[in-house]
Amino acid sequence: MERPLAPPEPPLSDGVIVLRSWQRDDAAVLALVFGSGDAKLAYWMDEVPQPYTMADAVAYVDRSRAGWRGEVPATPFAICDVVSADVLGWLGLTWDEAREGTVAAGYWTRLEARGRGVAPRALLLAAAWLFGDIGVERFELRIDTRNEPSRRVAKKAGFTLDGIRRSARVNARDGRRFDEAIYSLLRHELPPEEAGLTGREWRASMKAASNITDHLRADSDVNYRG
Repeated sequence: MERPLAPPEPPLSDGVIVLRSWQRDDAAVLALVFGSGDAKLAYWMDEVPQPYTMADAVAYVDRSRAGWRGEVPATPFAICDVVSADVLGWLGLTWDEAREGTVAAGYWTRLEARGRGVAPRALLLAAAWLFGDIGVERFELRIDTRNEPSRRVAKKAGFTLDGIRRSARVNARDGRRFDEAIYSLLRHELPPEEAGLTGREWRASMKAASNITDHLRADSDVNYRG
């Protein structure tokens, strides 16, 4: 399996959200989100500088392009509202194990977008693209076991808990070691009616599902580890 060297075109969408690459104009949103005093987001996103400045945001957007050139093993998406085009959050994919057919993800949503099912939608959009178009076999999440809201997002999106890695990492905010819950979604675990569809066809079927919003609602959407 070869990792993509350009973001999908057209951008991934289910008619409610869209996943697109980060642009220079988005820097102001990043500076607002990480400078807003959202303590939970700041804690879980422990690799993001605090305090966070406009210069940090611009530098991140510029670095994000390197992933799509294959220079670093991460490709981030901005999660946006289809109607308003507002940035709702972030979804990052890491390709360290791409040769084994495995891709991992991390995600966050801004405070005002939580509880709307944004993160589960983003995960499912990414899964459809990864399984249907890229040829990925395993989609993985690695979540601090204390982050229960993020673990609920994983379950809402259909991921299975594989196990717990004890004392797996250190949170840079407070220096505490934490256990990591490993979740996965496999290619054959897509809903039966979606099996065999390309990513584009799978996304189209999601768009037509009348009950998907209620099904995917979750009360918080933050998981940086991925």
